[in-house]
This record gives sequence, C-alpha cells and structure tokens, in this order.
Amino acid sequence: MVAKGLHIEELEEFIKSAFLNDDDIVSIYDKNVPVNNTEDVCKNVYEKITSLKETPQMRGVYADGVKIGYFVFMPSILISFGININYREYKYLIRFWGLIKEEINTNFQCYLFDYNVRAIQWLKKCGMNILFENVTILQICH
Repeated sequence: MVAKGLHIEELEEFIKSAFLNDDDIVSIYDKNVPVNNTEDVCKNVYEKITSLKETPQMRGVYADGVKIGYFVFMPSILISFGININYREYKYLIRFWGLIKEEINTNFQCYLFDYNVRAIQWLKKCGMNILFENVTILQICH
C-alpha cells in the first residue's frame, strides 16, 4: 500500500474509490447536508475540501496499483479520510493508519461529528484520544 500526492482535480475519484459501495456512510454523514446516497456523499466531501481557504495536502492511496482511498490533511489536522470497504480489514487498516501517521507526523487532531461512531472508534483503536464531545462549531458565510 502506498500514498501518492494528488492534485485537486484527481481527488474526487479517490473519494469515490473509498465510499461508493459503502451504503452505511449515508447514515453517519453530516446531518446538515441532504444526502441520499454514496454519490451525494462523495460530491459533498469533495466540495467541502475544495472550499477550504487554504489548500490542504492530499494523498491518494493505492493497493497493488488499485485506487482504494485517500486522506487529506494540514499541519496537525487530519481533515478527511476513507478507505474502500473491501480493504477494511486489519492488515490494510494498520498500513493505512501508518501512511497517515507518516505524512502528518505524530501530533495531530481530527474533528468528527459525534454520530460518526465508526470513524471515531477506528481512530480510538489507532491510539487517538477524545478531547471534546458534543461540541457546536459556528461559522458565518458571506
């Protein structure tokens, strides 16, 4: 498994490689965004990442030359990540986590909705600790 740098134009296909067959993602996705299927989720993840004021680092993840996922980060923050449902077994997940840690280094945070229990549980298994729960973040958009 390897992670390679991406240009923003390439990111959406890697997001799709991570989530398209993952029907459960719809129920744990951002409740403020109306999504009906995994295609909607993929499009919205891409839109959120491309709307960031600063351009983040983006990595596409491959296993045996096949696109299987991605992760997006800035210094000290894991912004978004996903791996194909067929690769969510220990030997791949441990390597995926290793790729993330290699790129971001050891001290970083990840902000998730508290109902995204699946991602929270995985990150806890990887050694991350919960700092805050039930946090409301407000933003003004012009």
